[in-house]
Amino acid sequence: MARRRAAEGARAMEQLEADFHVHFYDYFNQLDLIKDNGAYMEAYYLPEQAGEGSLRRLIIKPGLELILSDYCFWSDITTTFKGDEPMIELNYCLEGHGIIDASGHSADIRQNDCQLWLLKDVEASMVHLANRRASFVGLRMKVDVFDNYMQACYPDGRSGFSYILGSGHLRIYQQTISPGIQAIIQQIMHCPRHEPFKRIYMESKALELLWLSLESCLQEPIDRHKSSILRGGDLEKIRAAKRILEERLEHPPTLLELSRLIGLNDYKLKAGFKEVFDTTVFGALRELRLERAKQYLEAGRMNVSEVALSVGYSNPGYFSEAFCKKYGVKPKLLLNR
Repeated sequence: MARRRAAEGARAMEQLEADFHVHFYDYFNQLDLIKDNGAYMEAYYLPEQAGEGSLRRLIIKPGLELILSDYCFWSDITTTFKGDEPMIELNYCLEGHGIIDASGHSADIRQNDCQLWLLKDVEASMVHLANRRASFVGLRMKVDVFDNYMQACYPDGRSGFSYILGSGHLRIYQQTISPGIQAIIQQIMHCPRHEPFKRIYMESKALELLWLSLESCLQEPIDRHKSSILRGGDLEKIRAAKRILEERLEHPPTLLELSRLIGLNDYKLKAGFKEVFDTTVFGALRELRLERAKQYLEAGRMNVSEVALSVGYSNPGYFSEAFCKKYGVKPKLLLNR
C-alpha cells in the first residue's frame, strides 16, 4: 500500500513538472513556430510570413528551464500568457524593446535590463514591435525549485516565494545587467564548447547565471535592514575611484594610491566599492579593461597585441584568455568580423 501511494505521488509530481514545461508551448503556439529538433536544445523558428529568428529551450532540471530568443517580426504582434501555477522568471534583454502588461501592471522592457518576476495567478501580454530585432535570455522555474535554492541561502525562511510575494499576485525587480552577469550571458550565447560537453557547459552557466541574478536582485530587499558603511560624501568618493580607474586603465594606481586620491582609507575603499558596484576594485578594473578592449577591437584600428597593451595587459596571451572567458569569443575572431 505504501509503495503504491509513493508511486502515485511520484507520478503526480512528474505530471506537475510536465505541466510547468508545457507552459512554454502554450505561450509560443500563438506564433505558429516551426520546430527543429536539435542535439541538446529544442529549437523553434518563425515562419517566413511572420518574421525571422528563433526561440531555443534547454530544460536544466525538472522545474527549471533556459530560453534563448532572437527574433524580428514583420508587423506588431501581441503574445499572451495565463498561468494558474505560481512561477519565477528572470529575463535579460540584450537587444530590442518591449512592453509587458501583467494583471494591470505594466513594465517597460529595455535593452541591457534584467527583470525578476514572481507571479501567481497572472494574465500577461507582451507587445512585440514590427521590424525591431529582439534578443532575450530567460530563466523560468517552479516555486519549489526557487524555494529550495533560497532556503540554502536563508534558512530562516525570509527569502521564500511566499515571503517575498506577500499577499499580492506579482512582484517585479528590475536593474541594469551587471558586467559579471553580462559575461555569463555572452558565454551562454556563444558557447565555446562542442559536443558531448556542450549541454553540461550550458547547464553550469545557466545555474551560475541564476545564482548571480538572484543574489543581485534579492540581496538588497532581503538585507535592507543592513546599514551602509558609507557616510556623508563617501558615496561620491567611491564613484570618483571608479572614474579614476576608467581614466588610467593602462597604468592604474595601487589601492593605497587610489585611497589617497579619493580621501578614504583602503578598508573603506574596498568595502565601499563592493557595496556600491558589487565587485572588488581589481574586479572592476578587469571588467573596464575588457570592455574598452572590446570597443577597440570592434573599431578595427589596432591588432590584438596593440589592444592588449592599450588597456594595460603586457601579455597578449593572458589578455586573449581573459577576453575569451568574459565574452565567449577570441579577440582575434572579433577583430576579423
